[in-house]
Amino acid sequence: MKNRGFTLLELLLVITLVMLVFGIIGFSFVNFLTGNANLSARINKTVNDLSVYNQISKQMFSVYTGRKINIKIDANRISMYTLYPVFYEGAVRAEYYIKEENKKKILIYEEYPYVDGRLGHPGLKKMVLGEFQSVSFEVLKDGRFTDRYTGQKIPPALKITTDGGEYIITGRK
Repeated sequence: MKNRGFTLLELLLVITLVMLVFGIIGFSFVNFLTGNANLSARINKTVNDLSVYNQISKQMFSVYTGRKINIKIDANRISMYTLYPVFYEGAVRAEYYIKEENKKKILIYEEYPYVDGRLGHPGLKKMVLGEFQSVSFEVLKDGRFTDRYTGQKIPPALKITTDGGEYIITGRK
């Protein structure tokens, strides 16, 4: 009777082919997981940007116009009196400002419960809206974007620039 079995060369060839197949499957799986994680992070960033855009636009369209100066905007701050509060009821002073910390820019929202004549000052209630590498505010004035605006009515357009892109809020005429 003849002994039947596999030669060492055949075993090495089969093991090499199995390792190659598992390597390709593993590589594809890791790429799939990495791509999924990156997509998830981009989606979360976009959702955060859009929620900031949504909140600011709702407050700008509800600007309280009972004072001579109702809104002040510069590259690092939006201050306004609005009838669309987050924490309190009625007309409030809303403050959005950018605080730099550890090479990151943190967008903070503060609210004061009354129209008190102190645009550009801290509020009573505070909430962090997001952390960015870059964030700024610009206003359309005299046909071009600038980083300064003070007035009674909302400007024709406000541009919010973040890591995720540019968002433009158009004002009422």
